[in-house]
Order: sequence, then structure tokens, then C-alpha cells
Amino acid sequence: MLKAPQQKRSERTLQRILDVCEDLIGGGRFEQVSMNEIATQSGVSVGTLYKRFDSKSAIIDYLVEQLQTQQYDRTVQELAECKETSFSARFRFLSMLIYRSCDEYNGLLRTVMAAHLSGTSPLSGTTKTRSVGLIDALATWLSDSPGAPDFKACREAVAIVSFAYQYRAIYPTPDALLGADVYQSAVYEMALSYLGG
Repeated sequence: MLKAPQQKRSERTLQRILDVCEDLIGGGRFEQVSMNEIATQSGVSVGTLYKRFDSKSAIIDYLVEQLQTQQYDRTVQELAECKETSFSARFRFLSMLIYRSCDEYNGLLRTVMAAHLSGTSPLSGTTKTRSVGLIDALATWLSDSPGAPDFKACREAVAIVSFAYQYRAIYPTPDALLGADVYQSAVYEMALSYLGG
């Protein structure tokens, strides 16, 4: 795990590295570049890069952890501000939040999936635990709706929506065939049907 930089210069160096990696991920080129190329593009020495991250997988894990923290904080705030009270309206609201999040971070999701497929999973146990924790938090909020199914069913429905939207972010074919609105609505209806709604 990367320890937090102690000096402003060190913070700026870390941010340059992360900015370069995010650009590479967004452009779909992260898998093709070496640590040496990342260092060069970041304007740091290879030793400095390796001092912070021992591999590209460690960079991805760090970025995913940052993303999860941002997502969790933003989602909790948006759920607290949600005025919807019925279960189906809350589930639709939650579905739209998950869709937007997957859409915003599709490059990172594709990079993580490519690493999984190549057998070099970049995700640490902490990252996996946080993913489950976020799904549990969303399911808890949803199961507190009047007329909602139990927590277990809500958790499964949230997982279905999350996985379907992650799939769409990684492989955009559903959008090309159906259109984003149709796909989003179909996933929502499928998960709602799963819940018996």
C-alpha cells in the first residue's frame, strides 16, 4: 500500500504519475505501456516510480481505491438527498447512480477487466472488501424503502445492476445495439422483475 506523501513536492509527483496513468487508461493504452514509459511521461525517474508503485497492478489498485472512496462519499451524499420514497422510485434512482458511475469510469473498469483476463488481477483484498461494502450500503438504503424486499434480495438486485452496468462500460456493444436509454431501462426492469416487482 502506498503511504501518503509527506511533502508538497512529493504530492505533486504522485499526482503527475496518476494523471499520466489516468490519461493512458482513458485512451485505452495503459496495458501497452511499460513502467519505464509511465515514468518518462510523468517526468520522474524509473526509481521514483518504483518507489511509489512496484507494478502497474499496484497503480490500478491505488486508482481503484481512490475511485471507491470518491464514489462511496458521493453516493452516500446523493442517497441522503434523495426525495424518493417508494421502493421502485428509489431503485430507479439507485440504478441511475450506478449507471452514471460505471459510465464515468469505464476506462478504469476496462483496464481492471483486461488485467483479470490476463491473470494479473490488480485488486487487493481491501479493494474487493470495499466493493462488497458499497453494495451492502446501497442494499441497506434500498431495503429501508417502504414495501421493499429483505436486505438479501436488495443486495442481489443491486449486484445484478452493478454487474450489468460494469459489463456495458467494459463492452459498449449493448449501447450500440440498443441505445443507452434502452439498455439502462432493460437492466432496471430485469432487476425489478428479479425482485418480483
